[in-house]
Amino acid sequence: MHPVTILLVDDDLDDLEILSSALLKSGAGKVNCVYTCAEAYKYLREATLLNTLPQLIITDHYLPDIIGTAFISDLSIIPEYKDIPVMVLSTQQSASDRDKYQKMGVVDFFTKPNTEEEYLVMAKRVVDRLR
Repeated sequence: MHPVTILLVDDDLDDLEILSSALLKSGAGKVNCVYTCAEAYKYLREATLLNTLPQLIITDHYLPDIIGTAFISDLSIIPEYKDIPVMVLSTQQSASDRDKYQKMGVVDFFTKPNTEEEYLVMAKRVVDRLR
C-alpha cells in the first residue's frame, strides 16, 4: 500500500495541527496544510507539476477567501483536480449544507470534533476509507 497524501485546508491553526497530527498517527503518509483556497490552488499547481497530487482534500466549510461549496465547485471543473476525493469539515452541521455537498460529490461531511481523541477517531475513519 502506497502512503496516502492529504491536502488539509483550514484557516484555524489549532484545527490544522490537531487534525494533521491525528491523520499521521492514523497512517497517512503525508499531510500538507494550507490556510486558504489561494494557497490550496498554489499547492495543487505545484503538485501537478511534480506529479504528487494528494489522494484526498479535506477542507473547512468556511475559508477566509471563499466558501467551501465554491472551492469544491471550482475544483470539479479543473481536469487535473476533479477526480480527487474531497471531504468537508465544519463547526456547524446543517442538513442543507450536507445535501449541497453530497450533490457536489463530496465523499463525507464532518462536524469538527471537540477533543483530540475525537479527531483521532475521525482521522482513522478518513485514512481507512482511502485504503
